[in-house]
Amino acid sequence: MEFVGLSVDAERKRVTASVPMIASATAEFREGWGCQLLTDARLADE
Repeated sequence: MEFVGLSVDAERKRVTASVPMIASATAEFREGWGCQLLTDARLADE
């Protein structure tokens, strides 16, 4: 059984990690900045 799920979106250069029914976080690679966590508001705008 896996406790942490990982999802990779290579096209958008994003990775999402989640623990079911507890939490989820998405990070995006940005040239010159590295990886940055995205807020829920930023994800909702898309």
